[in-house]
Amino acid sequence: MSEKGAKVVREQLARRGSDHPHSFKPIAGFRTCRICGLARGHQAHDVKDSANTPQHSTQEQGITGSSDASSDLTGEKPSDWLDATVERAKKKYQVQRALDKRSVQAEAMKRKLGNQFCRELFAWFENVEVRFNNRFGSQVLAVSVVGSDGSRNAQILARPIRTQEGAASLSYVENTASLGLNVGFDGGPETAQIIKLVLSAHGAILAEIGAKHYTPEQLGQKIIDDLLA
Repeated sequence: MSEKGAKVVREQLARRGSDHPHSFKPIAGFRTCRICGLARGHQAHDVKDSANTPQHSTQEQGITGSSDASSDLTGEKPSDWLDATVERAKKKYQVQRALDKRSVQAEAMKRKLGNQFCRELFAWFENVEVRFNNRFGSQVLAVSVVGSDGSRNAQILARPIRTQEGAASLSYVENTASLGLNVGFDGGPETAQIIKLVLSAHGAILAEIGAKHYTPEQLGQKIIDDLLA
């Protein structure tokens, strides 16, 4: 083979169909491919160059197709749906959420003021014990207070004479927002009573018994009056 022929062969081996498109020349009345020798209408010429066609993974196509299908069905983009749903929820629950927030704040304030009420009440009992006995000239009242904020108990014993004795047990539990009062005389059966702690119109906490309301000092006075009656 001549040098010129060898060069042509090497060039043909190095050539790729994608780089050099097939060209056709007329042979026996129809066109044939200069590269492969097949007729122009042969199906081999219908195959596209896969090297130049961008490939997409099955997963990517599935995700894109799902998103597009969802958008086509709803007519909304995902971000549009989220914004609209959040806005509807805000409008629907705005009033109730505000009421819930105020309710929680009111309960927290009631617990705080309830603890303050009991501190003042039990401190008043301890103070009046000393003052009453000093003025009476004898040990008539005996007060014992135990516990701390959130859970306090007081025992009040009144014995004006040897044959008469009254006892009161007062307890406060923070989560009930109320006082428990048990009163008994001369070792007999006790009478139990629940005293509610309520917020007044002025924001103060008061003890409620029936239709009447009492400050810490007024409630303490009532309990001792009942024991000495």
